Amino acid sequence: MKLFWEESLAEKLVELSTTQKPYLKRHWEIYGFPTRVTFNGKDETPFPWDDYNSLYEDAQLSERTGSAEYYSPLRKALEAVYDVLRYHPALTLVPKSGAFYDAFHVSINDTTALTTFNNLITGQIAQNHNSSKDHFKASVARLNSLLQAPFVDQQLYSSLLQGKDIVLFHGVRLEHEIELCEGYSIAPLSLLREHLDPEWITDVATKQIERRRTEAIFGIVHKFNWRPRISSTYTTVTHSPRTPPPLFHRWADEFSELMSVSLGCRISWLKTFEGCVSRSACELLGQHHHQPSSADGRSISHLFSPFAKFKETSTRQINEIANIFAKRSVISYADYAPIIHRLAEAYRREGRFSVHDRILDLAIVFERLFKPSQGRISHKLQEAAAELLAKNDGEREALRATIKHFYDVRSAIVHGPTDSKKERLLMEVGEAWMRSSDVARRATLKKLTAKHATTLL
Repeated sequence: MKLFWEESLAEKLVELSTTQKPYLKRHWEIYGFPTRVTFNGKDETPFPWDDYNSLYEDAQLSERTGSAEYYSPLRKALEAVYDVLRYHPALTLVPKSGAFYDAFHVSINDTTALTTFNNLITGQIAQNHNSSKDHFKASVARLNSLLQAPFVDQQLYSSLLQGKDIVLFHGVRLEHEIELCEGYSIAPLSLLREHLDPEWITDVATKQIERRRTEAIFGIVHKFNWRPRISSTYTTVTHSPRTPPPLFHRWADEFSELMSVSLGCRISWLKTFEGCVSRSACELLGQHHHQPSSADGRSISHLFSPFAKFKETSTRQINEIANIFAKRSVISYADYAPIIHRLAEAYRREGRFSVHDRILDLAIVFERLFKPSQGRISHKLQEAAAELLAKNDGEREALRATIKHFYDVRSAIVHGPTDSKKERLLMEVGEAWMRSSDVARRATLKKLTAKHATTLL
């Protein structure tokens, strides 16, 4: 039945696409052609979904509007497609009465919407738009996969039926999706566009940021399987709301902070999206792609520069970070989590006196790492850092000097410019941050990975 249904529907859709060409041209001559959108010579015009639906509805209502003779060929081609669609077991429940006889419910996760055979047909046209030489074979097979999903468990392994919970961050440039651990992955925004619409960026970034200038935006992703639910308009639709895994938000937050410390860079949370399904799946089921409710993070408008360059973070680096995170239950990670959080927050601090606050963050980091007893704290921190990180006498002396200068600057911030020396030190806050933050980062990783080799140092 599967092969017969797919072949029959593809054949009727090819006939419809040929028949509707003059009608579409006439429709656009009257109502206006779709606005063309190009970028770097590439046609990126959105598919005119509403125009196709409007044309099909005009054909359906042609007997009422006195234009039955004009629309007769198009209506005949449409009805041939309707007949094949109705033959599918998942669509036999659709009632047949009146002009709009094909309305039914489609539920995707927590959302239920009314759709029609016209919407399914438009979805097929949209999916086939860029692969017309295929004669609808691939798009029809994908629709059949979705329609069978409620009945056949193995269909859940289809990529169409793999949804994503996504937390978006700014600060790291990736080129590929990388599997992490515990069912999570990390991916650049460019590979998440099938599940995310671009409009969200205006909530967290200035309007001047083009979506193609977002190479430093990435997502931490948790994948899940879902099934569409198709029901009659006479059926009351009830379903339990879907929720992400209990630790989803905590997992993404902690992993992003470990990345920030490991790579020594600012990573800012932008936005969270829960329950994202693919655009293709929505189109095939006759619906516009809808984006789930989400929470907003920090704006990146002030961070954006058209001249900013982000060095690609390698797969090896991400894998090493994932390896550390995967072993957190056996490396006393809980003892270091507050230190990692404090250091990551220091990297992303903002505001007029943010560098001063960063120095105070580092003071907490150093004292929690090395736990100096009362008295001569600066000296004890110098010795502890040199003992942990130095490989020779030269490095030992350099580390001591860095920590001493840092602690002097810290004292000037805490006590204020009480003399000329402290006034001078307050002018050196930026230098102290640059030198001592790297020491804090390396010391944290060294203690965290004491029994495991890493190249992140």
